[in-house]
Amino acid sequence: MLIDEVSKRQPRVFRVRFRGYARDQVDDEMTAVDDELRTVRADLEATTRRCEHLTETLEQTRSDRDAVLRQYQELAQRAEQMQSELDRLRPDPDKRRAQTPAAQHMQVMLENAEQEANLIRKAAIEQSEQLRDRAEQLLRQRVELVEQTEQETQRCLAKAAEQAGQIVQQAVEQSQLLLKEIQDRQQAFDAGYSTFEAPEVPAQRQDQELPVDA
Repeated sequence: MLIDEVSKRQPRVFRVRFRGYARDQVDDEMTAVDDELRTVRADLEATTRRCEHLTETLEQTRSDRDAVLRQYQELAQRAEQMQSELDRLRPDPDKRRAQTPAAQHMQVMLENAEQEANLIRKAAIEQSEQLRDRAEQLLRQRVELVEQTEQETQRCLAKAAEQAGQIVQQAVEQSQLLLKEIQDRQQAFDAGYSTFEAPEVPAQRQDQELPVDA
């Protein structure tokens, strides 16, 4: 990850010139930091988009789950009604021997309807459980991505603040060194100038006779 690479970078020490830092070196360093921050920001935006997609999928899954639950409740209610109707129509076991062929055929139809109702109920339960498991899985993934995004954001901000502090601290220290160097040179120059004695130049004699032309 880019954040891990940024965290392993060593602080840069800029070269000092007589009038300050080497501007091209500072510009290159700041450009590199900006590029890294843009890449980190792009990663965070991509993670955020994944979270939003998972959220939409989760909401859709919840809607599907609710629809299946409503369908299951309706089917369960119908199954109970069918079971009650079957129990009402089912003949007394003691009278089954005396059933007519039509009554026996009705008995078979009732048993088939009961089996079909049980199958419908079982399928509704299985589908509801599958949707519930899927919704829980998506919810866990979303929580993990949100936590990961928050952690990466905090690390990115902390590292950016640390690097900015290092750059400022280095600038302050280098400026202090440069200022001290200038002050030392000024003091040395002043000390040397104060001890300097100009050589005496003999004055020109005013009464010197000029040569006479012959």
